[in-house]
Amino acid sequence: MDLKGFENEISVDAPWGKITGLTWGDESLPPVLAVHGKLDVCTGFRPLISLLPRKFRYVGIDLPGNGRSDPLPKGLRYTVMDLVPTIEVIRKHFGWHRFIYMGHSLGTLIGKYFNIAFPGYITRVIELDPIPAHLNWEISREGLANWYHAYYSSYDASRYQKFYAGDETVPRYSYKKAQEMIMKTRHMTKEASEHILERCL
Repeated sequence: MDLKGFENEISVDAPWGKITGLTWGDESLPPVLAVHGKLDVCTGFRPLISLLPRKFRYVGIDLPGNGRSDPLPKGLRYTVMDLVPTIEVIRKHFGWHRFIYMGHSLGTLIGKYFNIAFPGYITRVIELDPIPAHLNWEISREGLANWYHAYYSSYDASRYQKFYAGDETVPRYSYKKAQEMIMKTRHMTKEASEHILERCL
């Protein structure tokens, strides 16, 4: 599928700022929400969307703090639970009573918890490189304790400064260097890296 003239930018108001993303297809078609994985962006779905049928409308979002979306308020943890409300904001914005959910990696886990918290909206699920829900939050006293310490104890004083010190403290890379690093660490092709970096730099 040629996506030229078929792709549109969106910006959705959330209580903490803007959620940005892209749409592919007419808004009258059944919706498919595409949610990316950790440290990723909605354009990562573009090559896949180009292969899918046009009988659906695909909506890809940048999760908070990723791509062109605003971050969550300073001090909030980026746990799976903190990202679930993003899906509900998008659902309400478009007025969806039913939609198909497509998630990649972390995005699959967010979808699982959304479906538990807000049952009945997701009609079908497409999982790419899924993370099983039980690996994130084991339902036992020990499991909950481990989950809490894994997600919250890491925010000690030094790490808090790393996460929230501001743009002036982050490393600076040229586009070429950033592309080389992402291709190496994520085993990506040059074309795939260009889709990702388009919204990251």
